[in-house]
Amino acid sequence: MTLTTVSLVLIPTFFYLLVILFTTPVSSIKISTSLKYLFYGCASVLLVDIFQEKLPEFFKPYSSDIVLVSKDIDSIIYLCFLQIGFVEEFCKFLTFVFIYNFLILDKNYHPIGTMFYYGMVGLSFGTLENLHYAKLFGDEVILPRSLTAMLLHMLLGFISGYWMALINIKPKRGRSLLELMMYKNRIFKILFYSVAAVFVPTIIHAIYNFNLFTSRSSSWSIMFTQLFLTMFITYIASKDILKKYKKSFKSIK
Repeated sequence: MTLTTVSLVLIPTFFYLLVILFTTPVSSIKISTSLKYLFYGCASVLLVDIFQEKLPEFFKPYSSDIVLVSKDIDSIIYLCFLQIGFVEEFCKFLTFVFIYNFLILDKNYHPIGTMFYYGMVGLSFGTLENLHYAKLFGDEVILPRSLTAMLLHMLLGFISGYWMALINIKPKRGRSLLELMMYKNRIFKILFYSVAAVFVPTIIHAIYNFNLFTSRSSSWSIMFTQLFLTMFITYIASKDILKKYKKSFKSIK
């Protein structure tokens, strides 16, 4: 792998980083912390490799006698939802949790920062994945993947970060059973939002991959439509976090 290839992959990485730094609320994120999450986030790719090595049976082609749609479609669903979507999002989740709990000393930051920092783990994953594909198929894949797969990984990180940010926002004492359980039981609250942080992006990720495997000539138009929808979801999530934060705290700590 040449220095040119590495440079071509890193340019969009830092472009995305700068765009987010300049568009998030002032004092909600730190450049030094962002770079730490971006650097340590490389471990998420190593975790995927470990899972593939330690659980070879799980990564074999789908061979169950149970047929939901057809054997071919069932095989693609298994590949997209479990072998790719779930494993990659779960590894990013484990990496973020480890960085947050053991590698970052200053955790006293704005909830929107949690969204952003988780997105840095996703961006790191997308960067290394881009390097891998550039090694296999050449530099010509870098630009289209930078505009699609790398962007998706970052956006999915933001969506996961939204759920993780909710953990540290004091909930209202609502009327539903779920709201009451979250209000009274922090362990349940952490577990609920952690599960959401893995499974919500897993579903989006899997649909994205399923489209690539099945839509053929229309896959690009569907893919960009999904990317725009994912960006819109991220925007709504960030607005919701800010709204909940303002209601729960008087100032940014």
